[in-house]
Amino acid sequence: NASYFGAFKAGGGWTHDSRNKAFFPAQGLLQNLSVDVSVPGSDLDYYKLSSRTTWYHGIGNLFTLSLDGQVAYGAAYGDTQGYPFFENYYAGGIHSVRGYRANTLGPKENGIALGGAFSTTGSAELFFTPPFMEENSSFRMGVFFDAGDVYKDYRSFDAGQLRYSAGVSAVWLSPIGPLTFALAQALNAQAEDEREIFQF
Repeated sequence: NASYFGAFKAGGGWTHDSRNKAFFPAQGLLQNLSVDVSVPGSDLDYYKLSSRTTWYHGIGNLFTLSLDGQVAYGAAYGDTQGYPFFENYYAGGIHSVRGYRANTLGPKENGIALGGAFSTTGSAELFFTPPFMEENSSFRMGVFFDAGDVYKDYRSFDAGQLRYSAGVSAVWLSPIGPLTFALAQALNAQAEDEREIFQF
């Protein structure tokens, strides 16, 4: 039998941006906090919290170091017995832990990623403009190290389960918007992990 739920949410967020420019910043900090809570009248009672911070620091005129960290958590409250699966977080892919197929990290059942209520990811990346291009070019490259994973809930967190990857990246501010590419090597993939070297 199919089950149907009505969930009405209220959300809010806070952003602090001290970057020197929106695209290809060389200095500054970008912080985002957000919260979503189901409101009275919903069939399910739960909330979601997420925080992401990205720090940029120029090294001379050639390089920019970027450190990025994100933590996201959700839980049920009131009479709801479990966090709803359709609100689960996922990790892996070009905007998460590169070198692993998108949304495939974390708990699995019969080889299918289930996601989880707790996610943590981080990245260290050194950006630079290729020597054959002008400093104000719309193209830049980078070398990176990623880490992260998804867990059933925060009590299931185990640093030993974190997945790591490293590789090279490229970003092009194309006429249709930013395009990101990566060649990544999964450093500690397990047998059940789905690896992907080239990502776009």
